[in-house]
Amino acid sequence: MIINNNLFNNLFGKPADSLERSQEDSSQYMIYENIPMLSQFISIPKEYESLNVNSFVAGIIEGILDCAYFPADVSAHTVPSEEFPLRTVYLVKFHPKVVKREEIRNLKK
Repeated sequence: MIINNNLFNNLFGKPADSLERSQEDSSQYMIYENIPMLSQFISIPKEYESLNVNSFVAGIIEGILDCAYFPADVSAHTVPSEEFPLRTVYLVKFHPKVVKREEIRNLKK
C-alpha cells in the first residue's frame, strides 16, 4: 500500500490506479497504472515496440522495496485496454524469505 499510495503520489502527484494480490501466488502483487506518466512523453521507434519505458519506474519500486528489507523482483508490462492503450502493470514478486517472514509475523499477532 505504501508503494501504491505514497510512492506514486510523490513521484506522479496521484496514487496508482489499483493494487491487486495474485490469486495463484501469494508472493505476487500487481500495481496498475492506466495512464503512465513516462509513456506519455517518450515515443518508441517501431523496432523497439516491445520496450516498456516504465521499466525505469519498476526499478525505482524494486530499489525502494529492497531498501525497506522487502526484496522483490519488479517488472513493467504493457497491458493495453480499449480505454487505456498505454496501461502498465508493475508485477511485484517478493522473494520467498519475505513471504515466510510476513507469515511468521502474522502468526504472532
